[in-house]
Amino acid sequence: MGADFPVVPQSVTKHQIRGGPHGPADLLGFDPDQVRKLKETAGRDLTVGGPHLAAQAIAAGLMDEYQFFLIPAVVAGTAPGA
Repeated sequence: MGADFPVVPQSVTKHQIRGGPHGPADLLGFDPDQVRKLKETAGRDLTVGGPHLAAQAIAAGLMDEYQFFLIPAVVAGTAPGA
């Protein structure tokens, strides 16, 4: 538990939590002021995952940098009408 990120504090913004693979985490609702405090005291970059949370962070003016990840996928099958 927590082997991947043994010393990184985690905060989770989620409607519902059922536990996770990385150990204990603080459960938060999205609060822009709280995220600002986290940014000021973190001492490192924060990562935002998920489109809904990212949209809220962008709307609140909290995003400093964007990184987009493209993951190519191959879908096998026959072409329509073939």
